[in-house]
Amino acid sequence: MGGDPIERAIDSLKRNEPLQALTALDGLPDQRQNGPEVLLLRGVCCLATGDGQRAYGYLSRAHQQKAGDPVITRNLITAILAIAREGTLPQAVAHYENVLDLDPANAPALLGLAHCLRESCDFADAAELYRAYLTEQADDVAALIGLGYCLQELRRHDEARAVYDRALALDPDARPLVLKSKSTASAGSISLTGYAPTF
Repeated sequence: MGGDPIERAIDSLKRNEPLQALTALDGLPDQRQNGPEVLLLRGVCCLATGDGQRAYGYLSRAHQQKAGDPVITRNLITAILAIAREGTLPQAVAHYENVLDLDPANAPALLGLAHCLRESCDFADAAELYRAYLTEQADDVAALIGLGYCLQELRRHDEARAVYDRALALDPDARPLVLKSKSTASAGSISLTGYAPTF
């Protein structure tokens, strides 16, 4: 198969063949291997194969070269979410912090780090990050529920109630999640399945 390796890789990804895409990228000359576009493609291929760790490695290098690129950033956050889902929260926290070092206003990284800190029972820091995120994304129901949960754990019940009321005003269908959040405070963590961060 001839043609440009990048085009072959993109065609393979469109056919949902990430391993073939990686093989096509191996055909690039050495000087093109570490460009942000190639690193992005490699990261997307790794995400497609379920390898969040390798995806993060490629995407973080691409992000260092092009920190403002929204496609690279979105895929980098997706890689960190994959790492968090694998159960390695401390590693996911460190990765989110690295993204925020380069881009302190990165809303998806703020939300992802807040979720990880909440899961790690660091409720004060998680609440602070939820608040920072909500200054830009005020209508995010999942973030409001997460903030409410943290406030409840911090025994700031009146504030938690107000946050939960705001979440319900935005989405009355969130009532089961709010009730679950209220009932599980001090008894474990909550899952915001159905209200995962969107990028």
